[in-house]
Amino acid sequence: MKILFYLTLFSLLLMVNLSCSSSTPSLSPQAESIQSQLNYQFEDQDEWLGMYIAGNKVGYAVFALDTLNNGILQERELMVMKLTAGSKGLEITTRGVSYGNQQGYVDSFFYEIKSETQTLHLKGIYQTDSLQLTMISDNHVEQKIFAAPPLPLTMIDAIRFFGDQQQITLEIFEPSTQEVVEIVIQDLGVDTSYQYGVLRHYQATMLGVPIDIWFDQNNRLIKQEMQAMQMVLKSEPRELAEDLSLTELSPDIYKQFKVDTDRPLENPRNLVELTVIINHLDIDIACFNQKQKGDTVFVTSADLEWINSELPDSVLKYVEPSPLIQSQHPDIVNAAENIIGSERNLKKQVELLNHWVYQNLQKEPTFTVPSALDILNSRQGDCNEHSTLLCALLRAIGIPARIAVGIVHANNDGFYYHAWCEVYLGKWFSIDPTMDQIPSDASHIAISRGNTVEQAKIMTVMGKIDIIILNTKYK
Repeated sequence: MKILFYLTLFSLLLMVNLSCSSSTPSLSPQAESIQSQLNYQFEDQDEWLGMYIAGNKVGYAVFALDTLNNGILQERELMVMKLTAGSKGLEITTRGVSYGNQQGYVDSFFYEIKSETQTLHLKGIYQTDSLQLTMISDNHVEQKIFAAPPLPLTMIDAIRFFGDQQQITLEIFEPSTQEVVEIVIQDLGVDTSYQYGVLRHYQATMLGVPIDIWFDQNNRLIKQEMQAMQMVLKSEPRELAEDLSLTELSPDIYKQFKVDTDRPLENPRNLVELTVIINHLDIDIACFNQKQKGDTVFVTSADLEWINSELPDSVLKYVEPSPLIQSQHPDIVNAAENIIGSERNLKKQVELLNHWVYQNLQKEPTFTVPSALDILNSRQGDCNEHSTLLCALLRAIGIPARIAVGIVHANNDGFYYHAWCEVYLGKWFSIDPTMDQIPSDASHIAISRGNTVEQAKIMTVMGKIDIIILNTKYK
């Protein structure tokens, strides 16, 4: 259920507005130049915050905003996070620095994100209504240019510099999606309910996810809260914030976000039809194999078949590469061609690629931003790694594919958040490389699909929904 790690990381990047891309321990010159920007220390007087999920300590973050001698603003950031997944402990560290002008707009930023299995780097330069990104993955360098208005340094600085209005809409670079997205900031007024004294309360909404933020009268960050993930960052003395001894007692994150249901399914892998009530579902999730009427959802599992037709314009984007699905990279193309060999039947090509990913990736919880190239080299991961690599392999041979995110019923253990693939063969079909399923069973309930911006919509339902099972049909 790797999607939980990905979304947890996504949530924290959303809250602290950090940036990421990837590299290996043997750094390229480009990665070394980024890392050289990050050799700084923090002081006791900087903004230290403890990090909590559902009241349990999982890490800390620290921020420091300074004005350099030349008048340039410098924002330094650090995040350290520890989580438990089943019996495995995972740790991630993110470090970054942004530079900007006195009006609070960014000129450049440099970031690094590290876990046990991945080190990622990213550099951004803003020039004349465009943002140029350099992303480094396994010493593979990709560049992307966005058309963009002047962008705030970070989400926090957007409030510091522009929060004096009742409501303001800005655009900001959101690194975990690698897109420029809209952010709406509302001033919710004075809050005296905390021990910190009189605070100013703001709400920032980005990608449909509200984040509540409090500053004191000196404009210091005191607290952030994302209810969707039960996440809180709160001001603490440095000694307390850095104390991670209690993180070993944090509950299993898989179980923390398990979706409650009235009863388990006995044999979910053989399920071909499922009707459920999803309480508190306030978005439309109807799609090619799901029907929705109010809070009732009907899911079917359709056998894979090739329907002879040309690709419509609406699916052409799903054969294109992206920064994390590098389907045109020679390593990905060669791997896909070697796997399918001389097979020319499209359905059988899908089956070969799906089964190869299932067989060749070690099922291992990892704390990474999934990159198809990294996954091809590491050969390990959970559902998001399986789905990312399969999408890249399918696109490499011209078959449209995208990632779906939602919930799936584990064997006799209720619903958990999950990621899988959807493939287009004249119409869309659902397949699951983590479970080696073609098609995926009907306990796969998709909430969203597509790029990372679209996947983020799942956060609007996390922590809110529960399920009542009405009807089932098995093979």
